[in-house]
Amino acid sequence: IARAIETADIVFHEDHIAEDILTLARRDATLIPIGCISLDENPANKRESIHQQTKIFARQGFNIVTLTQPITH
Repeated sequence: IARAIETADIVFHEDHIAEDILTLARRDATLIPIGCISLDENPANKRESIHQQTKIFARQGFNIVTLTQPITH
């Protein structure tokens, strides 16, 4: 996981992810809090919003990592 974070161009992350983990990202990587993507509280809608954003960046050739906790219902 550390190598994936270190090589990512874009890191999507939840607010609770420790700063120590986020500092593994490259200096020029873009860190995007997931809360900025979707304010919807419905887990399915939030997952879909994240999925759509990652697809957009992946199509442009960016290496992406998403750091989240498992969503339970």
